[in-house]
Amino acid sequence: MNNNIVITINTTYNTTYNYDIIHNQSIIYNTLNNTYNYLLHIEKRYWCLCLMIFSIATLFGNSLVVLSVIRERSLRNATNWFIVSLAIADISLAILVMPLATWLEVSLIIFLF
Repeated sequence: MNNNIVITINTTYNTTYNYDIIHNQSIIYNTLNNTYNYLLHIEKRYWCLCLMIFSIATLFGNSLVVLSVIRERSLRNATNWFIVSLAIADISLAILVMPLATWLEVSLIIFLF
């Protein structure tokens, strides 16, 4: 039984994808020319930079919220402490989740589910 499937997509770049099906797992090999890979590499740098700016802006903005409630005595009430807890949750999201999501978005990892 042949486990190889070859699909050729004729676009401006003549891309060929080879799918090897082994034990219900798919591995994708992408054969492109070097010029197209270089353009993808540059595009991924800009995409990564844009996504990391969102992460840094989230971290900075929520840090200002926490610092303002801690420093100003008039802002210390129950409602603002709830807002501080939400800001701390957003800070942890900006530190832990957003960089990992950025890496997964710009890497060559392809999820097949």
